[in-house]
Amino acid sequence: MAADDSTRYEVIMEAASDWPADLGARLALASRAARTAVPAAPGRETAIRDVAAGVAAPALVMFASWLLAESRRRGLEQLRFLSRDGQVLHELARRLATASGGGPDLEYVYSSRITWSLAATDPRDLAEAPAHL
Repeated sequence: MAADDSTRYEVIMEAASDWPADLGARLALASRAARTAVPAAPGRETAIRDVAAGVAAPALVMFASWLLAESRRRGLEQLRFLSRDGQVLHELARRLATASGGGPDLEYVYSSRITWSLAATDPRDLAEAPAHL
């Protein structure tokens, strides 16, 4: 990759020579491909696109990869991703598992924050919860 068209994030990833199996170089190439595929107006839009491609995407991919590896290490047979916040991670884990030859059963679960909040509530407080949920 030519240094003159690389972002600072891509340069940092490429310089990570201690990462296994040229991971830094592969993440930098993926970042550049994503960045160049999305047109953005100069200024704020370009900054958002570059951070998404060079920081957020690699971090999410590596986290999803870690989730799969950790689930294998622990012998987990299922991973569930909760709606909204887990949507991107579910899709990444699904694609990574497919590319690596499998993994645990992955499922996207529709839920709401209010449901999980109520489930975590002390039962003694439920009488005070609003009835119009």
